[in-house]
Amino acid sequence: MDTDVVPGRRRTWARRALGTLVTLALLALANVLATLLLDPYGSLSSVRWSEYRSMAGQDIDTIVVGSSVSERSLDLQVLDGTLGASSFSLSSSAQSLEDSYIGIEQAIRDHHVKRAILGVDYASFSEGSYPNARMAYLLARCEGQPLGYRARALWGLMSSHEFAGTSQSLNFLFPWTFNRVGMGPRAVSQNLRQRLGGTTQLEAVKQRDPNWHYQGKGYGNYDFVIDYTNAKELLFSSQYGRKPFRDDTLDALRRICDLCRSNGVELTVVVAPCPTFNVLCYGDYYPQQMPRAQKVVTDAGFRFLDFNLARGSAYVADESDFLDGEHLNANGAARFTKAFGELLARVETGQDVTSDFYSYDGWDEYLGSIDRLSAVTLDEEPGDGVVRVTATPYAGLGRKVEYQYYVGERGSNDTALVRDWSEDPTFDLPVTGHGEKVVYVRARLVGSTAEFDRRSNILVTY
Repeated sequence: MDTDVVPGRRRTWARRALGTLVTLALLALANVLATLLLDPYGSLSSVRWSEYRSMAGQDIDTIVVGSSVSERSLDLQVLDGTLGASSFSLSSSAQSLEDSYIGIEQAIRDHHVKRAILGVDYASFSEGSYPNARMAYLLARCEGQPLGYRARALWGLMSSHEFAGTSQSLNFLFPWTFNRVGMGPRAVSQNLRQRLGGTTQLEAVKQRDPNWHYQGKGYGNYDFVIDYTNAKELLFSSQYGRKPFRDDTLDALRRICDLCRSNGVELTVVVAPCPTFNVLCYGDYYPQQMPRAQKVVTDAGFRFLDFNLARGSAYVADESDFLDGEHLNANGAARFTKAFGELLARVETGQDVTSDFYSYDGWDEYLGSIDRLSAVTLDEEPGDGVVRVTATPYAGLGRKVEYQYYVGERGSNDTALVRDWSEDPTFDLPVTGHGEKVVYVRARLVGSTAEFDRRSNILVTY
């Protein structure tokens, strides 16, 4: 046997091992640098979690969690004033129910909270988790925490049933691939200056989004008011489609109920109000699917309050309360929170509030109660020498709608009346050759004395 061969092999193996370790170290360093440069410094979630951690040892008896419908619907100053509570919101944009669970669990561990409020909407149960949102939430709650805490949190996400065994699982090792600033030198340098120059998380957010107003306790909002002319782009059915609820989201809701029950936490699941057109757009799916989530909650002994179905005795939304097709603005959130807090106070003293809501079983009664035109949208269909434009109204059951059509040129404010008020929702635009026109519709309930209730437009290209 040649005794010189074995040491040679050992040296070769050692060089390869060292080379591999050096390569891994360089990759890890590059990942850290990329994260420092590209991962946005200061997010809404990081502001919340930073303030939450600063309240260690202070009294928090109510935790609010959920997606952006919760984030922008509950004004915690108003809630605390109405309920006599001390609350905090760990809600976040596109928050999964798994992360809602984590938020409640953390608040139980840190503050022994006795009340949890979970804000949801239809999409909370029809959609799966969004990796970007889950990564942003993880980074925010792990910031400044020990390495072991961060490693456990990251492994929990990578090995979760949603991502285990997928390429997405490995991508979580590279946070900057999910959420990053612009790739231009200016954006990168500004991000680095904020991160290293003493800028607070809140200051960074305000620089990036000056229209967002933070009020503390995890709550911030905007003052914008919805433009109902853009309802078509805001329809949930366009963004998410009409889909039944996912079993895994209902399982996640069930785990939240189990967590609260086992820790003596009183859970309220609240469906925050949205513009009526975004209830109607789901058609029969809404009354068929929402009871599935309601049953999970009520079977666990907790309450499920859908404020889209609230009667006037409990809450009436004003048309200017909404920021867009999904969220309340700051004024709307204050109004809604007061109504919600007053009703929750009644519930917690043992009052039955069933009569304050329409039921899913009595869906036609709810539809018949809608006494205004929420929105009108337009669609086009090419024909022989014409383009047919059809208006779709979002109104209550049995409500008649009439329409008035105008046509104009793109980029011009000049329009010509082409059909006066009629209950026919269609208009045939005569066309020859190639070109484009803007078709406008005004709509109102028959019998309305208003000039119009809603309007919309569509660019027709032929």
